Amino acid sequence: GSDITALTSLKELYLACNAIKTLEGLPASPLSTIDLSSNQLESIEGVDVSACVNTLEELWLTSSALKDFDSLKPLSKLTNLQCLYLEHSPFASLPEYKLHILSLIPNLNQLDAELIH
Repeated sequence: GSDITALTSLKELYLACNAIKTLEGLPASPLSTIDLSSNQLESIEGVDVSACVNTLEELWLTSSALKDFDSLKPLSKLTNLQCLYLEHSPFASLPEYKLHILSLIPNLNQLDAELIH
């Protein structure tokens, strides 16, 4: 069938520009990269980060519909996350944007196109 949840060995997932509104049904695999840029995501609720909590290094959510910092709290569990793209999302223009993201994910090396460390 076409059920991607069965792809348990998948390492990289590129689903940009697909009008995705929810993340339910993502495969529970040790992903290192997820690109969900330019979708209609308002929340990352429903994502089981346990499968990739130690493996996810890059997460691309550019041009999403995420509206507030609270919607990003599950990302704090991703201990190996190095690169996060959130630019062109509604809250990315707020003055406290960078500070808030770095307090949520202190090990981040790159936020949008800017190197942190």
